[in-house]
Amino acid sequence: ARVDLLSLEYSTDRVARSVVGEVLPEVVEPGEVNRLQYSLRAALGPGDTGFDGLRIRAPIELDQERLEQVSLNVNGITVPSTVQLESDSFSVLFPGDPVRFTSRTDTTTIDLTFDARVFLHGTRFSGEVFDSVSDDVAQDVLPGDASPVSDTNDLQVAWDLNGELITAVEVEPATLTPNGDGVNEVMRISYSLLQLLVPSQVKLEIFDLAGRAVFTDSELRSTGRYSITWDGRTGDQLVPPGSYLY
Repeated sequence: ARVDLLSLEYSTDRVARSVVGEVLPEVVEPGEVNRLQYSLRAALGPGDTGFDGLRIRAPIELDQERLEQVSLNVNGITVPSTVQLESDSFSVLFPGDPVRFTSRTDTTTIDLTFDARVFLHGTRFSGEVFDSVSDDVAQDVLPGDASPVSDTNDLQVAWDLNGELITAVEVEPATLTPNGDGVNEVMRISYSLLQLLVPSQVKLEIFDLAGRAVFTDSELRSTGRYSITWDGRTGDQLVPPGSYLY
């Protein structure tokens, strides 16, 4: 093997003396929307730059419909914050209430609450804190005791493995009426795929009560949340009124 390029970043200034974190709860519902708390305990000293941003990287799906419910507490006080979504992470900025060293205290606690779906057992929520107005290198969050209500001291979540690969199936609406009135014209079937490290063929079929397939969707999919729509047709024809199974 040959290394063609090696790049290093370093900073002479330290964001904080130490930053430890843990995630609650330790056990989550796979593929479902979970209320998660990311707790930090930061120790700062004279000369530390401090920070006003937290970036979290994890293979999760942040519930975009609930971004307004993201809550950030600094030393027990709720502070205004904004959320920035990125391809493999999300950042929470709180420039109005930056964490800085003062003569009164050198320890700051931060609790970030948000809703997300987790698809991989043992998902690690890697974090880093940074100063949004500085070019200094961000500082990693290390696993540790950051919350008095938990003894996990870890940044991982898990669940009891039972072999399930598909969870959180939702069908909306339950009754399909494709008659052109604009109400219940299309059915959406949503589901979560778990534990897929490589793309796999996933097939969804809808059957009539005689066992005949009237709709099939087959795609290569990886871990994540998916939705499929059906307009009540098989080919170009509407299916007869009745009950159908998937």
